[in-house]
Parts: sequence; structure tokens; C-alpha cells
Amino acid sequence: SDREEAKAERQSDREEAKAEKQEIKEFGEGDLVTASSTTSVVTSSSTIVAESLDTMSICHIPPGNPGNNHTITIGKQAWQAHERHGDEPKPCDEVDWEKWNEDNQEERVLDGTENANLVEQLSQQIAELQKRLQQLFGF
Repeated sequence: SDREEAKAERQSDREEAKAEKQEIKEFGEGDLVTASSTTSVVTSSSTIVAESLDTMSICHIPPGNPGNNHTITIGKQAWQAHERHGDEPKPCDEVDWEKWNEDNQEERVLDGTENANLVEQLSQQIAELQKRLQQLFGF
């Protein structure tokens, strides 16, 4: 389900961030080092400044709850998973929400009336299927 997929994705993002943090190590004052191929670390007076070279800020749009969107920073390698469930490749304050709403209308959450109509339609279809089965198999 979308919820389980989103949960697994969040866990993967947390593990990825944890691994990146472990790669950054303190070195002597004024040293310039590369802790990994994606992170540079500069130390000065015991202050570490880390700049990730392989990250991006995206607008994370929770499936089924687009109103709870928020900007997050992810490793670029995690973008495909975020893109699959509708996140935008830029901070939320840069998203054209009018266009996003048009592009994602079919994914919107149904209101109470739409839900009731959908349930009624499904109930009618089930009743018709039951009637056909009775006719076919003589139940």
C-alpha cells in the first residue's frame, strides 16, 4: 500500500542520513579532507562545516495528504523513490500549486459525498454480480 511504501521510504531516508553522518569525522584544526566521494569537511577551531555535494531540496508531498507538504533535503540517489509518489524536485515555496493540482486531480482525496456515491455504485455492482452468479450456478 502507499502508506507502507511511504513508511519504508522514510526508514530508508533515515538510514541513509545516518550513514552519511557517520562518514563525517573530525580532523585537526584547519585540515581540508574528503570523508567520502559525496561529502567535504573543513575544520576550523573545532567547528566542522560539512557540505554535501550530492543532496537536493525537494517538496515532499505525502500521498493522500498533499496539504501536509514540506521541504526536505535528500540524497540525490533517493530522488527516484520520491518522484514515484509525486514529490516535486524543488522546495515547496517554488512549486506552482495551481499546476500541481491540475496534474494530480485524480489523486485527490474524495470528500464525504463522493465517498457515499462511490459506495452506492459499488454496492449496486456487487448486487448485480451476485444476481448473475445465482443465474449461472443456480444458487
